Amino acid sequence: VAQLATALSRAGFTAKETSQALRGVVMGAEATSVSFEEMGSVISDVMRSFGIDTSKTPKVVDILVKSANSSNQTVLDLGEAMKYAAPVARTLGINVNDLAATMALMANNGIRGSDAGTALRSGLSRLQLAASGSNDELMGLTKGSELLAKVMKVMGADVLNAQGQLKPMDQVILSLRDNMNKLPVGQRAEIAKALFGDEAGSKFLALLNSSEAQIVSMFDKIRNSGGATEE
Repeated sequence: VAQLATALSRAGFTAKETSQALRGVVMGAEATSVSFEEMGSVISDVMRSFGIDTSKTPKVVDILVKSANSSNQTVLDLGEAMKYAAPVARTLGINVNDLAATMALMANNGIRGSDAGTALRSGLSRLQLAASGSNDELMGLTKGSELLAKVMKVMGADVLNAQGQLKPMDQVILSLRDNMNKLPVGQRAEIAKALFGDEAGSKFLALLNSSEAQIVSMFDKIRNSGGATEE
């Protein structure tokens, strides 16, 4: 526990913040069979990336524990993925619940850790850009943006809310999945590559292969993860 407190302090936590975080981190480590220090590193990175107050540590721990223990990944895999994707997700208005649930679905399709994180980092940014379409005056200044907008028009997926931000991720995934399934099988890989990029395309395609029941169930689990660590 002393080593954990030291690690949190090195991560920039004040004495008060460290005190607030210790119990939740210790319980999360026990619930996922990793060291206190490893769990502390994951939690501190996630909370700093999303700007979450340390008083909310138990809630964040519950989310990560439920996500890791409900999918084919460890909490360390999840933490590694979060390093890459969390800053972009926060910018796009995606909360830690939805990002963790998306990563859990990807892990169940064999994509985890840095592979999942880098795919989400680039793919989500391109998705936001593509969905903004011709309504964005800056689209013409962005290389490849016209192609992205055309792909979204072909897809017909409605993924933005009234404020121009991405809708909750389960709605985004279901919308993309439904529209992708309308396309001929041979075109799906090409569309995914055009929309999400060369590297991320195949990984997003695997995510969209999840069934509607799997998507709904996973997001429901993570959004109702309170008390998961203690249990």
